[in-house]
Amino acid sequence: MVTEILPIPESFSKEQIDELKERIPYLSEQIKFVSTNESKEIVIKLEDFDSKLKTDIVQNFDSLVDAITSWRPIKDRVLKSNSSTINAKAETEANISNFYNEDMIQLFEFFDQKILNISNKFSAELREYPTVLPIGVMQKSQYHIHFPQNLFAMHDIPHDYKVLHTIRSNPEQIEQAFRLRGYLQPCICYHCYEEWADKKMTAGIISAKGRCFRHELKGERNINRKTEFTMREIVFVGNQEAVDNLRDSIMDETWKLFNELGFTGKIVTASDPFYYSDELGKISYQKLSNTKYELKVDSNIKSASVAIASFNNCFDQLSRKFNIKNSSGDEFLSSGCVAFGLDRWVNTFITCYGTDKNQWPEPVKSMTF
Repeated sequence: MVTEILPIPESFSKEQIDELKERIPYLSEQIKFVSTNESKEIVIKLEDFDSKLKTDIVQNFDSLVDAITSWRPIKDRVLKSNSSTINAKAETEANISNFYNEDMIQLFEFFDQKILNISNKFSAELREYPTVLPIGVMQKSQYHIHFPQNLFAMHDIPHDYKVLHTIRSNPEQIEQAFRLRGYLQPCICYHCYEEWADKKMTAGIISAKGRCFRHELKGERNINRKTEFTMREIVFVGNQEAVDNLRDSIMDETWKLFNELGFTGKIVTASDPFYYSDELGKISYQKLSNTKYELKVDSNIKSASVAIASFNNCFDQLSRKFNIKNSSGDEFLSSGCVAFGLDRWVNTFITCYGTDKNQWPEPVKSMTF
């Protein structure tokens, strides 16, 4: 392991330093650890090192610093909080393996049903979509342009005599035969937009659950930040006022459920993880325009301090990409999406209440839906 130390501009605020530290691991997969020292310098631990790698990292680091220098962070605004009114429970780090046992599967079903109950209050139609997102849908969404760091792709091998026999005789060259056939879905909502694509409509609301996949940094992975996880989303389109009201109503119902479970935390303004440093302004815009809120759980345990739901107002951005218009066809509809990370709801519950079912609160103990 090799150490490289790089300077931080004296003018950087804490928020700018945090943003810099968060983005440095994406400069190279050889970077295994990032921290700051007492001299307020960046300390990078590299698994391997050579002069070219050092030159590349330093150059890219300088570009990153330049971008963050001109960025002005916006502090989170708290919309709802019960942190000061409800005492936090004693917590222990959840000891959760790579598989879920019967009790945890039941918890998944419990939380999913609770969220389905919220969906039903707003007459959402139920859907189940494929795990693979077609190439064309990815291109429409432009997710791959703004968040390429998250993607997992799916390839196949052609049914071709010559290719198949080449693989048999030279199996180490199998990657040369791969053809891109789609992407493992990073979220559910793009399937919904594709269902509504090129349509004229007044409104629509869909609830769907599925396995999602994101290429998280290895050093950031834990029980709440996985490369494979389950989400349920409620996705809706309509005029802007209807979308605003529906997002707020679903947020209120979610907050009610959050309190019923005895969780403590807050709903705060948030932003998406834009990869490119020249898009840092979008982070500030999202927070200023209340485009995105997240429901975050209070915890003294670092791995449990995560967002378990997000409430997104997309305005007409995605409807334009998928050509979704109002019934007269003269305006693009607005849209919104509420996403629930079911793994995180389960892990948060286990962290708060433990694995002994006798200690679980009602109605979870009896699985009353």
